[in-house]
Amino acid sequence: MVNLTSGTPEQARSLAGWPVERGGGYLDGAAMSGTRLVAAPEALFLYSGAADSFATAETALTALGRAVHLGTDAGTASLYDTALLGMNLSMLSGFYHAAALLGTTGVEPTAVASVAIDYLPFVTGLLADHARQVEYGKYSGEDGTLDVYAAAVDHLVATSRDHGIDTTVPDGLAALIEHGTGAGHGHAGLVGVIATPSETW
Repeated sequence: MVNLTSGTPEQARSLAGWPVERGGGYLDGAAMSGTRLVAAPEALFLYSGAADSFATAETALTALGRAVHLGTDAGTASLYDTALLGMNLSMLSGFYHAAALLGTTGVEPTAVASVAIDYLPFVTGLLADHARQVEYGKYSGEDGTLDVYAAAVDHLVATSRDHGIDTTVPDGLAALIEHGTGAGHGHAGLVGVIATPSETW
């Protein structure tokens, strides 16, 4: 049984027991590329559950798109789905805010998108390095400290307000950075927003 409906990790783990108790296998899955890319090579589907179940179903699953097995815990694919949804919505919210801000000077959203698409490789290029910083608890400030980012976000909030744009998005960023500086990590890099006061590097 392969379940591709959305749910919580706990629901996935609970559902996994039903087919297993009856001598079958279970995989929980997440369609990460919407509906338009189904069956295209660039479509991404995440799966978790028993390795032998994935091996048995893999050929059929690749007909839907690239099939990635994340481990034997049936809840893992659902947890990835939920976590990456937050990442996706955060990025799109940032784009909507940028389009609204630039729109106050007559810039069309499609023009903003064109520049943003050229900018995104730089952003995605940061992920691997920032992941290493998180993993090892070493929050480098070489590309800008939290104190520097705090000032930049203050400018974003002020500029948005001056242009009559709702500040919900940058206010959230400011609160996140304030959490990091309040924990004493203003001299750390941006990854310092997740640090606790007891962490040192």
